[in-house]
Amino acid sequence: MRTRDGIAAQLEDPDVLSDHTKVRDLSIKKAALDPIADGLAQHDALTNEASEHQELIDDPDADPELIDIAREELPGLRARAQAILDATLERLVHADDRAIGSV
Repeated sequence: MRTRDGIAAQLEDPDVLSDHTKVRDLSIKKAALDPIADGLAQHDALTNEASEHQELIDDPDADPELIDIAREELPGLRARAQAILDATLERLVHADDRAIGSV
């Protein structure tokens, strides 16, 4: 994600903005990276949330009602995290195909 942030910073640089070719090239790179970085960020957020739910479930001092809620929500969080990861990996696998318009 540092690369995407670096590209975004370059796109705000007045010297870069005056070079239309560079702006176009950087914009294309950023557009290619955005869905991947966003997918990974969503996956990380859901994975962290799932870990927090698991910690609550494992806490012997936790409120039983909260544990029940966490147990109910945990499989859905894990499934959504996996689905997002799968979709993100699929985008990576087929990135070249999309770039050349073959698929």
